[in-house]
Amino acid sequence: MNPFTQRSIEWWEPPPPVKLQVRPDHAKTLLVKQKSPDLSFEWSANLYRGCTHACAYCYARRNHEFLELNAGEDFERILFAKMDAPALFDRELRKTSWKGEWVMFSGVTDTYQPLERKLGLMRACLQVARDFRQPVAIITRSALVMRDVDLLGEMASWGGARVMVSVPVGDEALVRALEPGASPLSARFRAIRELSEAGVPVGVSLAPMIVGLSDHLIPSVLQRAAEGGATSAFMGRLRLSEPVAQVFAQRMAERLPLKAAKVARALEDSQTGAAGHTAFGARFEGQGPRWQVVKATFDLWCRKLGLNEGERMPCSPGTFRVPGHGRQLGLF
Repeated sequence: MNPFTQRSIEWWEPPPPVKLQVRPDHAKTLLVKQKSPDLSFEWSANLYRGCTHACAYCYARRNHEFLELNAGEDFERILFAKMDAPALFDRELRKTSWKGEWVMFSGVTDTYQPLERKLGLMRACLQVARDFRQPVAIITRSALVMRDVDLLGEMASWGGARVMVSVPVGDEALVRALEPGASPLSARFRAIRELSEAGVPVGVSLAPMIVGLSDHLIPSVLQRAAEGGATSAFMGRLRLSEPVAQVFAQRMAERLPLKAAKVARALEDSQTGAAGHTAFGARFEGQGPRWQVVKATFDLWCRKLGLNEGERMPCSPGTFRVPGHGRQLGLF
């Protein structure tokens, strides 16, 4: 029970192993302008802080320390929800300075994590986007995105919706070890198929790529995604800042002890184990011969399957208008 909203939570995925706390996030804004040249989008929106997907390598874990919480168990059990997110979104879209640029949801924590099933903040934001004909992109590793296939399909009909389904590790045993709260692989690939069948442009993300653990799965993940209707793919290196590196190392030692040393060596060989060694513009790229083989494999299979032949993140479709105002600001 969330004491702030008096709403009970019914889990769609297996519940987390520890007692969950949900706290209100009294944000004053929702849209954040990105400054990193590594990203293909300029504006992002996040509805939650913390995530019960509990991915061992999640870079967002570090953000919990800014809240005087830890990046380990606290990140997975103490969540913050922006309960006013739909109203904030509506208000910001009404600003005269807004021109209908694409907005990326889930750039930090997954907006379709299990808590969303009850709170429905993402669906409410999609309804706002639909009313404004505001284009949105989503990245998620949750099959809960299928709940909103009706809205996403409607928005995609005028070029206003795109989804990237995240499949960093294409092996169910690895998923349960490293992403224990996320949707099973079968459900994620089913989401790709359902979104594609609804006319939503959908892709697959293999980020973060864990060299020495998941790189041999690149062909099977890409092929399975393409068979489901995916038309694009993305891959980025694993970046482990402190204290995320500690969480990842502990999880590997506990859940995958026979692979831990091998993976640590592979990460060191490809220089993906450190966060601060790469400047803006190249943070998703590894270095060294091993990474080059991984990248060449990814590129080869993308070409073979016809992935990334179109534009992954197009410009605003020029459809934006404020309801009732008769304006189409995106055309100016």
